Amino acid sequence: MTYLKWVLTVLGLGTVLATGMVASADADYDQALKTAPQGISLDNIFVPGTTSNNQASIVNTANPDITGTQAAKVNNGKKQFGALWSTTDNHFDLTKNMKSSMWMYFGNTGKKAADGMALVFQNDTRGLAATPTYGKTVSGETLGIWGVDTDKKQTTPDKLASTAIQNSWALEFDTHLNTSTNYGNTGDADSFDVGISGPHIASNYPGEVSTYEMVRTSTLLPIYSVGYYATQTHAGTITGDYTMLSNGAWHHLTIDWQASTKQMTYTFDDKDPNTGKKQTGKSASVTLDTTKIDPNNTGQVRWGFTGATGDSYENNLVIFEEIPGLVEVDANATLTDMTQNKVVDNDGIVKGGDKVRLDYQLSYEGGKQEWKDVVAQLKLPSKLSFTKGTITYADGTSTAVDLSGLDSERELTVKLAKALSSNNQTATISFTGTADEVTEPASVTGLTSTFTAVNGVETASTVDFTLNPTQEVLLASLNGTTFSADDGDVTVKGRSLCQTVPT
Repeated sequence: MTYLKWVLTVLGLGTVLATGMVASADADYDQALKTAPQGISLDNIFVPGTTSNNQASIVNTANPDITGTQAAKVNNGKKQFGALWSTTDNHFDLTKNMKSSMWMYFGNTGKKAADGMALVFQNDTRGLAATPTYGKTVSGETLGIWGVDTDKKQTTPDKLASTAIQNSWALEFDTHLNTSTNYGNTGDADSFDVGISGPHIASNYPGEVSTYEMVRTSTLLPIYSVGYYATQTHAGTITGDYTMLSNGAWHHLTIDWQASTKQMTYTFDDKDPNTGKKQTGKSASVTLDTTKIDPNNTGQVRWGFTGATGDSYENNLVIFEEIPGLVEVDANATLTDMTQNKVVDNDGIVKGGDKVRLDYQLSYEGGKQEWKDVVAQLKLPSKLSFTKGTITYADGTSTAVDLSGLDSERELTVKLAKALSSNNQTATISFTGTADEVTEPASVTGLTSTFTAVNGVETASTVDFTLNPTQEVLLASLNGTTFSADDGDVTVKGRSLCQTVPT
């Protein structure tokens, strides 16, 4: 061993001995990025907050099956504050109906997870530098947005509310319960969730005094002392057990803002993370007092995600599908039995040999940008053999779909030749063919296809249906004439003659 290598080896060992640990990759973080769902690029849409202690960043995903997707990394370590905010050009417009959808990841540590993150709408005068007013260390209980409860002598919540991000409304995703009620924990920022039974989603106004309540507690030993801790009022609460959030899975969230009623509806787990298929999820609605988040009545609010951790942490990541105001699009799938001349409902029936048509309808509903360079990653149902595909646009033009790329997994990638915009609002991808012949009923599961562009992602799912075998009806008259009804309904008049056949 050379002298230089010997010195470097000794220095390396010294580092290990001094720190007591060797740096290692976070397997859960890596796995989250490898299994990331399809999303959009966040360039020029969200940026990290400008405070010196902000640890949030934009990172690239590592799933080879998706393209152009970036994630907002809010937290991934102990004692961190993280914040990512929308750019000025992408403020949330309170005067218009707005919708946004995203995927969220909360790690895989269940009951050990901490502390969660929050979706925040704010008009704090500090803008990109908005942050709770921490002391020497970050308080995980704040989730990067709520007030800092570290003064056991404060008897009213005025000072506490002033330490939060001001002029804000937050939707929290809280993985860790803060339920301390004894004197020894006053001033530890560990009591906001008193009365809550498990991990939860809830909302309120972080900078409002009415959001908090100070509770008096005392001790007799070693001397009589009085202290106060703060509890937090939770609105629009959705609760669950410790598998609800930090369970190693991506969770889908949709928010829907109705400007006329000032109602915000949030629906959680409304898509299956494995298939992308839409599902019911859990939903709650709250009516917002916009004067509390937009006191100057500008109609605009900055929005984004915050998070904070203490002695424990989880990996907090967000992938966006739809940014409100950027592009507003919709996608639906419709299966039609052309022989029967009817749309196939979910859990409906198709008969073998029938002519069928499958339509994916894409609609542009508005936005600042065109929905362009859209790539359709299609998953076509089994038991249907398609012979022709076309894309038809609102402007009347159409192009053929090359079916030679349809692989054994029934997957096909198609790129739209034209952008969808206010001048060309729709595109329909149609496939025509025939239902396969079967000898017994076969269940066909609906599949979810994804329509991806750098500024917006939509999905559409086909229905579940049963493929029935063709039933041929033969009728024989007494004079020996035979009738056949291959399709549709037939009406027969007369008497049936039955004979018991001995066994």
